[in-house]
Amino acid sequence: MKTLLKHTPKKTTLPILKSIMVKDDRATISDCNFWLSCPVIGKPDGLYNSVAFDAPLAKLLDTSITDFPIISEMPEVTATYKFDAANLLQVLELAAQGMGKEASRYYLCGILFNGVKMVATNGHVLHELDAPCEHNPCEGVIIPDYAIKILVDLLKERKSADNVVMGIHNREEYSPLLRFIIAGYTLTCRAIDGNYPDYKRIMPEPDKLTFAVQWNKAEFKTILPQLKLLSKQNSDNFRCVKLSESNVEYMGNKFPLSGIFFSKPIYFNYNYLAQLPDCDLYYNHDDVTMATLVRHALGLSVVMPMRGNVAYKE
Repeated sequence: MKTLLKHTPKKTTLPILKSIMVKDDRATISDCNFWLSCPVIGKPDGLYNSVAFDAPLAKLLDTSITDFPIISEMPEVTATYKFDAANLLQVLELAAQGMGKEASRYYLCGILFNGVKMVATNGHVLHELDAPCEHNPCEGVIIPDYAIKILVDLLKERKSADNVVMGIHNREEYSPLLRFIIAGYTLTCRAIDGNYPDYKRIMPEPDKLTFAVQWNKAEFKTILPQLKLLSKQNSDNFRCVKLSESNVEYMGNKFPLSGIFFSKPIYFNYNYLAQLPDCDLYYNHDDVTMATLVRHALGLSVVMPMRGNVAYKE
């Protein structure tokens, strides 16, 4: 019930959405964009105040259960996928860091799933990750960011879950319905209605790349707090770091990193470097402003360098 209570809408103009509906021994919450339900025992059908729902003497609300928003059934599932739960959690956590957050580019505020890959980008960093399921290519659906957050919380709560089943129901006039089943929980949501950009266009050409570094996530995390502290002391909130030879340079401070060597200086937003897992990093030696390719256990990532030579007066 932990995840159900956490994601019950708190700020809404519709008071009924702050309640939990119990019907046929299942508790359901909704914000009209998603529906999350799980088994519940010992509670009569009706609407309950979410604040005291887990109390032994939770009281029914006066509002009729028929006023609660319901989702249509999924009579025809176009495609079904079964994911390994542990691997899916790793993929979603990494991809979620690369999702867009700007409402004007709403189609980036989620993860593209095409039956083979899971892709997320915000225009500065891109993650193309192998979907941990039997590959079966489909047209591609965009799983919205709020559904990703719920899935991650469910996977963390239900650590004993072996797999996650995803069903896709294509509709002629509306965006597809997506349904996820995890250890008794059912999450239903609408896919984002939009066209995901052709992300392959920004993938760098491998034959133009030079191997640069075996990136060590744990080692970079040791200096990340110092970078953030220095950034707070800067009125411009400057986040551009310079990688050259065997150092990370920031505002005149140098931090050594093992296994790293760039023959030419290259500049990155340190927040995007912090997303990277242990990986091999490749860059364009002839033009260090071009996209940098990252190979790791979950797939590929792309990080766009910054034009830091101006900031560093070089």
